[in-house]
Amino acid sequence: KKGDIIDKIGKVYYNFPSYDFVKKYDESTCETYDKFTNALANLSEEQITIVQIGNTFTVDDIQIDVLLTPDESITENPINESSVVYRFTIDGQTVLFLGDAAKASGSRLLKLYKDDIACDIVQMAHHGSHGVLKTFYKRVNPKVCLWPTPQWLWDNQSEQGYNTGPHETVSVYEYMVNQVGVQKHYIAKD
Repeated sequence: KKGDIIDKIGKVYYNFPSYDFVKKYDESTCETYDKFTNALANLSEEQITIVQIGNTFTVDDIQIDVLLTPDESITENPINESSVVYRFTIDGQTVLFLGDAAKASGSRLLKLYKDDIACDIVQMAHHGSHGVLKTFYKRVNPKVCLWPTPQWLWDNQSEQGYNTGPHETVSVYEYMVNQVGVQKHYIAKD
């Protein structure tokens, strides 16, 4: 609303799949989609950028490259696979933000960027479980992992206890330490 947080927003950079696509594959997401697009109506055209692959822009001293945007031909896990992937370059360090990207997005990124996907820091896709393939992380070869992961997911917790749930966080963490060699992990639960 005008006079609220909207007045503090300088610019919004985003790319969403079409409303019809979202409605077809995850109708429960439509409410959030509507809220976001209604909020955008309070902004001027100059404040909104629908990003595309290959876009580069700068915010303060941070270079932001758009590496991936939604592809509506991907219909398996389509909402997570619609994540925009950004690479930030800050003081010579690179940070890869994968959002909820999954297998197809990881494959698209490797096809598009080959060995140019390596980064210093990586945000673990889909909270570190059922995101991109482990081999994708090996190609990224980060020094630091950012885990947007709550305690129950970090522990792969179910009613039967530690690492008894359906999630991959424990095995992905072990892979990142033992196969990729990442020693620094920052976890949202902490």
